[in-house]
Amino acid sequence: MSGEPVRRRDWLVTAAFATAGVGGVLALWPFVAALGPDQETLARRQVFELSDLKGGEPATISIDSLPITIFRRTETDLGWLKKPPFGQRDGGQATGYAFHDADSTVSRQPAWAKNWHRSLRPEIMVCVATCTRGDCIVRRTTDAMIRVVDTLQCPCCGSRYDLSGRIFSGPARENLRVPPYRFVGPGTIEFVDAEVLAKQA
Repeated sequence: MSGEPVRRRDWLVTAAFATAGVGGVLALWPFVAALGPDQETLARRQVFELSDLKGGEPATISIDSLPITIFRRTETDLGWLKKPPFGQRDGGQATGYAFHDADSTVSRQPAWAKNWHRSLRPEIMVCVATCTRGDCIVRRTTDAMIRVVDTLQCPCCGSRYDLSGRIFSGPARENLRVPPYRFVGPGTIEFVDAEVLAKQA
């Protein structure tokens, strides 16, 4: 007779603790959820895997309705970017090849992209693929005049950019824009709103 009440009491105690535990978790859930990224940040978070790149062929993706092109640069490409065969344009409408903004001083880009390769990693280029003169998408192609390396060319106005997105020929006057991004692994690029990146810096 004495065994049954004990079992019932044990069950009631267990049930009470379980109910209290569930209630505690539910009460703490808003605090736990607040520690993670909010839904707006998650919605803006997009990633790209470098394994999707095929050789030197660019990949074009859409980030916040902007076409973003991503491609690899060879040692030859990088050598040309370090020492291009022409310099800075001194205003005016000079003909021939000359940079409008060789040092990327007025270009739209994160502060960390103000270097000779305009990127986080020299071998990987990430930029907005829209020509800065209009809305046409630039294409990576072998330049008939330079031939040593590829360039980014606008099929509409004929503007030419080097493989860091610096304008050096044609009617465009601004370098290609570099969007805010970061590497979250050896082969993963994450695109996040510039304001979010600034807060996490």
